[in-house]
Amino acid sequence: MLKMVVMICRKPGTTPSSFRDYYETSHSKLMKHFADCIGDYRRSYPVAGIIKGDAMYNPGGVALGVQGQTFDCITEVWLKDERALKTLYSRMAAPDLARIFLEDTLYFTDRSRTRFVICEEERGVRGLASPMFAGTAGNHGSNCEQQNRKIKLIATMKRKEGISLAEFREYYENSHTRLTHHVAEFMADYRRSYPRPNPAAPSSVYNPSGADLITPDNAPFDCMTEIWLENADAVQGLLAVMARADVAAEFAADEERFVERSQTRLIVCEECRGWQ
Repeated sequence: MLKMVVMICRKPGTTPSSFRDYYETSHSKLMKHFADCIGDYRRSYPVAGIIKGDAMYNPGGVALGVQGQTFDCITEVWLKDERALKTLYSRMAAPDLARIFLEDTLYFTDRSRTRFVICEEERGVRGLASPMFAGTAGNHGSNCEQQNRKIKLIATMKRKEGISLAEFREYYENSHTRLTHHVAEFMADYRRSYPRPNPAAPSSVYNPSGADLITPDNAPFDCMTEIWLENADAVQGLLAVMARADVAAEFAADEERFVERSQTRLIVCEECRGWQ
């Protein structure tokens, strides 16, 4: 599955609540220009107050929740295929629409810190069939009322030095994912996104920050793992199991094989889907 991951930071002086409110009530509507290209459209915002007590799995030594975050929203756009991505780029580069996006994003985001990463997404666990991992798609016509909000954990990971991107992905998909059997009862969905080369020509790439084009070699992560959960109790339950000495030791030993654990960042988010 091809998708675009956009890491966005709010404009200095903008509060998290006003940033989110503007994104959900105004900016998200601009994606209607690309409705025929996308299969799904979601935004994830870091939230505090969900994690309680000592139920923390924290491999990177970074506080769970919103501390240490490097973004205010992660936007995900699932594309139907590479042709759809190129069509999206072409429309965003059109002068009239480019001006609308520029003016709107300048109003509430710090564009210099925006990062676009084209990814391939893996779902579920290879070789294991489960309705739990069926996921959902096609929600781009819904709004962000309570029933369309989901709690999820986002973990960004970097590979260990000396391990290629291909080796990292192969081990994660064929081995590490199977450890989720410890916490499967709490998970509503489970996916991993790996950076890939951009299939569009450089001249057609929408690049609001003016920074060098993101490639797999300079992406802010080698894998972005997402776990969807139905409610705060499921989050507590999952993290409590992962904090158990035996389970934590098993995860740690396996991650030491291929992950630079000091760079892992784990954040609790609330996800909004579609647009109003």
